Amino acid sequence: MADAFHYLNDPIDFIVTLTAITISERSQFPQDLSFDWQRARLLGAFFNGTFLLALGTSIFLQSAERFISVREVDDVKLVLIMGSVSLLLNLLSAAFLHRSQQRTADTHLEHRHTVKGAMKAPMRALGMLGAMPHVVGDALNNLAVIIAVLVIWFTTPPTRFYADPAISMSAPRGVDLADIKHDMEKIPGIESVHELHVWRLN
Repeated sequence: MADAFHYLNDPIDFIVTLTAITISERSQFPQDLSFDWQRARLLGAFFNGTFLLALGTSIFLQSAERFISVREVDDVKLVLIMGSVSLLLNLLSAAFLHRSQQRTADTHLEHRHTVKGAMKAPMRALGMLGAMPHVVGDALNNLAVIIAVLVIWFTTPPTRFYADPAISMSAPRGVDLADIKHDMEKIPGIESVHELHVWRLN
């Protein structure tokens, strides 16, 4: 269910990003807009971020509810198939984005962490800047779903169904908060990071 809602967000994300880019490239603009339509991309990224935050909060609350009232997974094979297909598609998307970024970006902003390592060009649009981490994060989530399904399928204890909500309530392994904080503080305009929280969206 969480994956379904998360993938429902993807076309919305793409539509909003495409619309924002189209608007920002308009040659005519009102005189009182001194930055013409360039802020459209920022507003589009803000909308997508807000939507993802709401989605993540909803999934977190559903996961907490599932811990209190555990439900059985009805069709384990279907979940495994969908998780595997999604993982394959995300790996293909990550490979495509990686090749595209190698051709267009030369700088790295001294980034140290691995999951966010695709953030290379500081002047790139915010929507495109977050594409690679988004795809890699989706692939990690698909892998977690597959592991959870295998645990449910091949183990017998009643507590095995806790594996389903558990994958939604943790930060992805391999994500170093210190490295993320370091990279965020390298962004022009950010003086310091007061508090940082990371968790899965699905």
